[in-house]
Amino acid sequence: MNEYKLVFFDFEVFKYDWLVVFNFNNQEEVIVNDCDKLKNFINSHSDHFFIGFNNYHYDDIICHKIIEGENPYEINNRIIENKEKIKIKDYLYKSLDLMQDLKITSLKKIMANLGLNIIECPVNFKLERKLTEEELDTVINYCKNDVNATKFFYQFRKKYFETKLGIINDFNLDEKCIMYTENRLTTEILNPKEYSKCRDELIFNYCNDLNFEILPKEVLDFYGDIEYRYFNYDEYSQLSKKKLDFVLLGCPTRYGLGGIHSALKNITEHGNILQIDFSSFYPSIMINYDFFSRAITEKDIYIKIYNDRIALKQIDVEKSNRFKLILNKPYGCMKNKYHILRDFRRANEITINGQLIITQLVIELKEYIKLIQTNTDSITFKYEKENYVIIKKIIDNFCDRFGLGYSECKIKSIYQINVNNYIIVDENNLLKCKGSLFKNYNPLEHRDVYKDFNKFDQKTKEYTDLYNSNSLSIIDKCLVESLVYGRTVEDVVYESYNNNEIDRFQLVVTYGQSFDSCILIYDGKQQVQQKVCRVFATKDTRYGEILKHRNMNLTKNVDYENEYEKIPRSFKHNFVFNDSLDKFPKEILDLDYYIKICKENIIEKED
Repeated sequence: MNEYKLVFFDFEVFKYDWLVVFNFNNQEEVIVNDCDKLKNFINSHSDHFFIGFNNYHYDDIICHKIIEGENPYEINNRIIENKEKIKIKDYLYKSLDLMQDLKITSLKKIMANLGLNIIECPVNFKLERKLTEEELDTVINYCKNDVNATKFFYQFRKKYFETKLGIINDFNLDEKCIMYTENRLTTEILNPKEYSKCRDELIFNYCNDLNFEILPKEVLDFYGDIEYRYFNYDEYSQLSKKKLDFVLLGCPTRYGLGGIHSALKNITEHGNILQIDFSSFYPSIMINYDFFSRAITEKDIYIKIYNDRIALKQIDVEKSNRFKLILNKPYGCMKNKYHILRDFRRANEITINGQLIITQLVIELKEYIKLIQTNTDSITFKYEKENYVIIKKIIDNFCDRFGLGYSECKIKSIYQINVNNYIIVDENNLLKCKGSLFKNYNPLEHRDVYKDFNKFDQKTKEYTDLYNSNSLSIIDKCLVESLVYGRTVEDVVYESYNNNEIDRFQLVVTYGQSFDSCILIYDGKQQVQQKVCRVFATKDTRYGEILKHRNMNLTKNVDYENEYEKIPRSFKHNFVFNDSLDKFPKEILDLDYYIKICKENIIEKED
């Protein structure tokens, strides 16, 4: 979206004052209590996209209601206090919301993860009077900080909006569709219709290319039993949770109504290892065996997108990736009971057949491989080098029969704790870390993207979600580098310290709706902290525990046992620092404590 003009903005609303900060072309415009000035700014920037965080649910509404002459404080209370969803009929500007299609919904938590200043505004938003000049300056600076953070965070979400704009152009959709979620945008393209639903969620059709003579009888009986029980009116909600644990080629494997999962636990393998990834696995099954949602009446549209994507792979990677997104979305929508594409039967047929297809390939390869892992659309195995040609022929023949494409990744080493957590070292010595245990690893050479967004590229793509979670990543780094490189915890901790990777030592703290505040014990006294804060282990013994607190007198209809609860993973001595991490006094860190908890985590994973 380099060619597009952008305005970043944020509103703050009090009972007797409101203000907005606009940031555009490295300029700032602050408007306070001036509706005419607000109108003029919007009209003079009609060719810009207005970008905020949660603006679809707050700032856009506040802006429009101000211009319509309504009291913004009353609107603010309806949104925040009453949880009211207010809709806008006609937008005054082209709006983008960076929170859209994100799991994380707190800008402050994102800012904390990225090492930015997260100091909350000290001015009470429920003041029963107008702001003083000093208070107004404080609020303006606070708002500017949030707008700068929004502008910074946009770099992480830029590709998301560029993809949607590309889809809009590809399919000649109205530009207003930029406000649609990815699911709704896909729906707009496929133009589905409501269909008559009946009780058939667990009635299965199977691919006619499956070889039932070689597939494990226990697995086939498992699905047969689900269908039989369903015919005898057992509840879908109970049957859909059933699992079968089965050993497939020496590998513990779980079957159910999701993707297949199997893995050898706590293993390290070196040598000739191959990972086979099926291309557009579920979309291929959907097309090849007519497992479309019954809401899709124009299947040719989906099939054309699928075929065009294959042709585009070699000539237009970005457009190919946009088409991939459209192809992958319908399956998730089919499992959403509120979506027009909802079709549990077809979704279940896709997943069950997907599991059996993966299983059959493993069985056809069984004489030549040691199975390490299967996942929804891939298998990973060790093999003897002299068998590579035979293995490839089997896979090629298999894919021809099932109408599947695939890619292969040659692996030198794999360090696998379980199916969800593993590290791969490919033939080019590049690391690929998967799972919650390693998600915050981020090699040094990839962390530079957080300072210079010109360094974003395909190689760093996997490491650009640090905004989503970045607590105690020193543990992730120690775990990865001890497994892969045999490094000591002490070396990794001191290296990170000396390289000023301060965010690796932070614990991002917040609390849920059942709590009222966060309390730090300092010098024996309680200090109330803000909702989102950063915590570090310190050697200064004046700092004590950090706790979540609930007011037991205000608790209704719930019998809680404790007024205070320790923040999970917090330290013995907790130091809170909410300013930008480039100002952090790192000498206060208790490195011995970090070394201790990193060693404990490594021992726990090895066990």
